[in-house]
Amino acid sequence: MGKPISVLAVAASTGRVAYVYFEDHVPRRWGMSRKAAKGAPSAAKIVGSWVNDLSPDLLVSEHPHLANRKGLRVKTVLETIGDLFEQADGLNMRLSRIQPFQNKFEEAQVLARRFPMLKHLCPQQPPIWMPEPRSISYFEAVSFAEQLRVQQV
Repeated sequence: MGKPISVLAVAASTGRVAYVYFEDHVPRRWGMSRKAAKGAPSAAKIVGSWVNDLSPDLLVSEHPHLANRKGLRVKTVLETIGDLFEQADGLNMRLSRIQPFQNKFEEAQVLARRFPMLKHLCPQQPPIWMPEPRSISYFEAVSFAEQLRVQQV
């Protein structure tokens, strides 16, 4: 067998950028930064350090032009992440977010069952008047890695 394939999946949302790093389809590391969501320079610095530290074979994020539910600042951060990924040694994939579930919390529950090591990060859906839990961004990143895995099969 060859070297396990490593994937760095990055998701950007309002006020946060999260990553999940996979080796051979198993999450090994994850993290989040509020600072990376402040703008292009911060995103380039922080996400760049993740890429340098982890040296993934594949890089995956959301395509900024296909991110219909994202604001201008988040799209700018996604554009910066995509540009950074293009400069990296790994293969760069920018995907359209596919949501096969009724909502992202349902999707997070399914992904947490598939990857039990992330179960402690899985948020419950809050009442509509409460803000979205920050940890939902981890599962958005995981969904991008899953889209890649399904496309490879």
